[in-house]
Amino acid sequence: MSSRTLIGLAATALLGAAPPAHAAIDAADPVSPEGLSVQQAASAAAGNRGAVLMVGHRGSASRPGAFALYARLGRGTHLGPSQRLDTHSAFAPQVAVGSDGTVVAAWTGESRGSDGAVRFAIAEPGKPFGRAQSLSGSGRAALGDVAVSATGRALIVTRTRTADPTVQAFIRARRHRFGTPQSLGISRYYLPAAAAASDGTFVVSWLDTPVPPAPPPAPYTPGPAVVRAATLGTAASRFGPAAALGELSFWFSGPEAASGPGGAAIAWRQTYAEKRLVAVADARVLGAPVSLAIPMPPSGEGQPDELALGLPATGPTVALWHEVGGVSGDVFRVTSSVVKASVRSADGTFPPADTISTPGALAGQPQAAALTDRVLAAWGESVRGRTARVCVTVDAGRGARSGSRCLRAPAVDPNTVDVAAGRSFGLVSWIERGADPAGDGRLYLATYQR
Repeated sequence: MSSRTLIGLAATALLGAAPPAHAAIDAADPVSPEGLSVQQAASAAAGNRGAVLMVGHRGSASRPGAFALYARLGRGTHLGPSQRLDTHSAFAPQVAVGSDGTVVAAWTGESRGSDGAVRFAIAEPGKPFGRAQSLSGSGRAALGDVAVSATGRALIVTRTRTADPTVQAFIRARRHRFGTPQSLGISRYYLPAAAAASDGTFVVSWLDTPVPPAPPPAPYTPGPAVVRAATLGTAASRFGPAAALGELSFWFSGPEAASGPGGAAIAWRQTYAEKRLVAVADARVLGAPVSLAIPMPPSGEGQPDELALGLPATGPTVALWHEVGGVSGDVFRVTSSVVKASVRSADGTFPPADTISTPGALAGQPQAAALTDRVLAAWGESVRGRTARVCVTVDAGRGARSGSRCLRAPAVDPNTVDVAAGRSFGLVSWIERGADPAGDGRLYLATYQR
């Protein structure tokens, strides 16, 4: 899914006479049902529709009740009432929205006693979610990603739980059922990623890792692994052959997918401290990889987390990531963590990044999503280990922290910050925990209106 994006335009001229961005970022309010302890959440938006999912339980941390999955749909920044989608055990929810208003939610849950079924629910344009269903033919599978095109065509990608885990793609035309799965390739260790480009093309990517020897020798160095991708054009009914995007001698994580009004992209870590981006071109083929160099922290211990990509239609691609530094000892001690951003230049390259998080603060992993002409990003951070907040920014291109606002969030879980964006609005959500990390959680939402 997928899920899973940043800041704004590189040039002031592209923003025109827009009002200051901070004036349009509203204070956060709780949006989860009263008494629900939220454990996981997901959000998505496109066009003029947004969606928020939340999984949680009622009761205390020591005696939790049954888990349930809730959803709220909205027009722009105004969310409607909560709707319960599933009362079985549900986890790892994902949601995607098409600009026509189609919403697809997916999660892993129970079905007739099986705890490995992929479940889904669909909200047609202007309507609430229909009943939850199990994805036919998925068997015991892990949910990979969800995507919806501008015309309401939907994609759910899974990975089978078999000896040779297979990447499977389920396609649904608008107002139809999901068809039988298409097998795309093998991915033994990481879940596949998927995105919908602005022209309706779907792209799925996965890491094809070698079969480990049995038993593996000591020491055992795996590799090389191949990053593969397959695309499905708007008029096609089946994915084309998988293409090799790159080879990793030492692989660390699977590829990621991102999409926005400006297209779709696949990103992966080519080496320990580098990522490469691959965009979906207008001709529905994957463009040549563009290198994004992320230097190793001086200590050699910290490492960059996943990329967040913003892909606006009338601005450049923006990349955000999280860099952690520290000192070694019996336990690695974090001494710095910052959010950095690089705006893709006119020649297609990414220049050295700027730090955009608060100086001296410990920042968390950023998330981002693109509006039509700018990108919205957010991350959690703390100052001197006491003051917790969520910082939201638009337009890193006009200078670090331009148009930013930090919102008080005293119990924020920085790993739960999420960002979604439609045509002219954005949603920033996060979970706040109680004093006990496993205690009560509320889902908070701040909105941005262009």
